[in-house]
Amino acid sequence: AVSPPSAIRELVRLTNRCIVDNGRPCEAHRGDVVEFLRSVKADLVYFDPPYSGTTSYEQAYHPLDCVLAGAMVPLEKSRFSKDSNLKFLAEVFEAAVHIPLWVISYCNADVELSELCDVVARHRAVEARQIKFVHRPSNTLEDDKGKRFEFVVVGRPK
Repeated sequence: AVSPPSAIRELVRLTNRCIVDNGRPCEAHRGDVVEFLRSVKADLVYFDPPYSGTTSYEQAYHPLDCVLAGAMVPLEKSRFSKDSNLKFLAEVFEAAVHIPLWVISYCNADVELSELCDVVARHRAVEARQIKFVHRPSNTLEDDKGKRFEFVVVGRPK
């Protein structure tokens, strides 16, 4: 029998190979995003942060954390769930100033496109698009239907 962590590592390897098939080894890291960004060397960074006011990543993935740890682990709220997202995104972007190209995907759950662009514009020239999408019915309140947009923001050196 294959242990859950071994099976998950194989799925990660296959998924990374499909998504980022650049002929080079792919890596997954777990840790503080700000610390990681300050230390990593890259030509491009893709940001797809969680959206405050929605299901938190740490809550949704807590069962997986327990499986990987082989025991129950405490559920801790991340800064994404505690703080204003714009405040935390500003800190994340500041940590990535040495990376030339930024691509950001973000939902309008709690932020306007102009607000997100203002935070990015502190460090980069900004190109932005708003794309309407239909959210999975199970994740959408009746009041939200037809009101969701995905923001795609590209930040290039000024």
